[in-house]
Amino acid sequence: DPATFEAVQKRRKESREGKLPHYRGNAMKSEYLLSGVLTCGVCGGKLTGNTTTSGKGYRTRYYACSRHHAGYTNECPTRYLVPAGLVEDHILGVIRRELGALRDDRELHRQVEEQLGRLRAGRSDAREQLGRRLASLDQQLARVREHVLAADAEAAKSLGLYDQAKQLNAERVQVETELAAAGPEPSLPAVPELRARIAAEFDRMEALLASGTLEERRALVACYVHSLTALPEEETVRIGLFPGLLSQMVAGAGFEPTTFGL
Repeated sequence: DPATFEAVQKRRKESREGKLPHYRGNAMKSEYLLSGVLTCGVCGGKLTGNTTTSGKGYRTRYYACSRHHAGYTNECPTRYLVPAGLVEDHILGVIRRELGALRDDRELHRQVEEQLGRLRAGRSDAREQLGRRLASLDQQLARVREHVLAADAEAAKSLGLYDQAKQLNAERVQVETELAAAGPEPSLPAVPELRARIAAEFDRMEALLASGTLEERRALVACYVHSLTALPEEETVRIGLFPGLLSQMVAGAGFEPTTFGL
């Protein structure tokens, strides 16, 4: 149907422009959140999802090194398994804590409100400058008209008054066009409304974490996690996180990656 077709074209365009994370091979079909992202600290290969079923029918999800599984035991000699639920739940928990902390953060609200104020001031300044230029052109045109009326046609032509009036009129049309394009002065939302909008966006992201598609949750994880490395000898997974929004503004630098036991 047309709506689905348009949605597919938009998704393909975003993919071409690099706005979506790319997954190849089995990672595209995998039900595992971190397939194609989690890497092996021994050989550098990708970890892929595996599911085992016990005799009683219990399913257990793991990540295992694809290089070892493919037979490259000289590069990755020991088979090891990373509990999928533990790693995935931990990462989603990190994102949830960050979103929860930012949802009602006073500093975030202050910065957004300040930025909107700057935007409004910038638009107002531009309109004021165009308005002053328009008034100046009107004054110049009035003086030229007075000179034209005071002289005969030949004198006005020889003095270039007609050309001057034509040039001023053309510039006036240009300024009016720019003034119309500037649009009405944007209004700054009241603080309670602004906070409600921000809270609604964070709530929407929480809903995405809870019930979004695998692709949507993968895209959200990619906004927070830049590297995941399994270190079997240490029985840990090292998680490299992008600096938090406000932390980055305050510290101006990244942080050491977090680790947790398998």
